[in-house]
Amino acid sequence: MTKLRQLFDKFLNKSSVTNNTNDAGKNRWFSWRDLMIIIAIMIGIHFWQVKDSLPTDGANTAPSFVLPSLSGQIIDSNNKAAVPSIYYFFAPWCNICHLSIENINTLKQDINNKNVNVYIIALDWKTVDEVRQFVSEHDLPVDVLLGTVQQLKDFNIKGFPTYYISNSNDQLESVSVGYSTSLGMKSRLALIE
Repeated sequence: MTKLRQLFDKFLNKSSVTNNTNDAGKNRWFSWRDLMIIIAIMIGIHFWQVKDSLPTDGANTAPSFVLPSLSGQIIDSNNKAAVPSIYYFFAPWCNICHLSIENINTLKQDINNKNVNVYIIALDWKTVDEVRQFVSEHDLPVDVLLGTVQQLKDFNIKGFPTYYISNSNDQLESVSVGYSTSLGMKSRLALIE
């Protein structure tokens, strides 16, 4: 056994390594207990991040808005198809937003088939050019909206990125703050549909 392995075993409170076949499961880096602790910590972090968000029990509808897009259109959130909606809020200076926003691209087929409404809303920006620069670095499936302090307040945004998912009646069903994987977005959306 190497010195490094002995240090890891000591750190992880593992017993000494033997070649006995009855001890086959003891030499793993993580035990099931370790995995459950990691999962519990991740769930705890998620709940702490969303604790100040709007309730997502299906009783509250998403706040409506009328906002300009980067392309110059005026978008009224009340004029949308009766399908689930994603409200994705980002700040152009946010590094996690740069990593997370690309995951919306996995919804391109759903967007094109009109199975989901997606609103990508820039908040906490200083200039439109700052938002344009952010958008130019990403291949986004929908036009970006220029949000205001009002949306920050209405949606109770405390961190970036934040996204809400509403059902076809626009009742809020899910919220996430921070990095979200494409699998996370798609699974949350599937649970609502």
